[in-house]
Amino acid sequence: MAKIIIKLPRIAGFPRLATDLVRQANVQPDRDSIVIDGRGLVSGTESFALQLARELNELDVSGIDIIGGTPDWELTMTNAAESREIPVQVIPLSQA
Repeated sequence: MAKIIIKLPRIAGFPRLATDLVRQANVQPDRDSIVIDGRGLVSGTESFALQLARELNELDVSGIDIIGGTPDWELTMTNAAESREIPVQVIPLSQA
């Protein structure tokens, strides 16, 4: 199983951006685990997180690891993924 890294920009505010990032990462259905690298993220919206979770759920990813981002965004992304029954693990920056 491959680990695919999706690196977030400084500002992640539009759902369309989530769709574009998943497509650019070339995520393969049923085969990939995702690392969401939010170390450079300053601001992320709920609509972005919901769309990202929706896109990844449609590809039936095996799970998501979240590295970095604001604590609020980590919680928002965790809730969005868990609402689609995608396992989530938040990795502390000290372990990344």
